[in-house]
Amino acid sequence: MGKNLINRRDAIKTSALAVGGGLLLAYWSMHFVRAKLSFNEAIRAVPLQLDGNVLLFALGVSVFSAVLCGLAPALKASRLDPIDALRYE
Repeated sequence: MGKNLINRRDAIKTSALAVGGGLLLAYWSMHFVRAKLSFNEAIRAVPLQLDGNVLLFALGVSVFSAVLCGLAPALKASRLDPIDALRYE
């Protein structure tokens, strides 16, 4: 396995986790807010839905931060010799 393959797999994995986690968090948050604000009839009448632009922006920030935080350790680890890295563990 080459260094690029490991880094690419790590980037794909962190991106998938970020997208899945971001969508799940947005869905749960929407239902949480709807449940907490349902005590008032006027508030209950207001439709609550996810805006596409805000969702895309949040997903973009989520993927960027996940790739950045997931790829930095992978790049650092790919520069090391595996024997030396294990020796200092």
